[in-house]
Amino acid sequence: MSSDLKKEIAMQNEPFAGQERELRLQSRVIEKQKEMIEFLQKHISKITDIMMDVTEYHAHVFLYNPLLFLLHSSAASPILVNIIST
Repeated sequence: MSSDLKKEIAMQNEPFAGQERELRLQSRVIEKQKEMIEFLQKHISKITDIMMDVTEYHAHVFLYNPLLFLLHSSAASPILVNIIST
């Protein structure tokens, strides 16, 4: 193969090499974004579970102690709430 032909082929392939590098970089960015989404989903799920546990606890306490619910729902003194809940 002549050197002129090699140079011409190299010049034609040059834009493709840049596009290939850009595609590899974009692929890495997308992979990191997927990892971040999975990380956030896992932690949001944990936070949601904790919130549900707290909500269920308060629902249980207020269901079995209506006076405590009334004190919490009004502007009652925190001292009274602590006395009744113990």
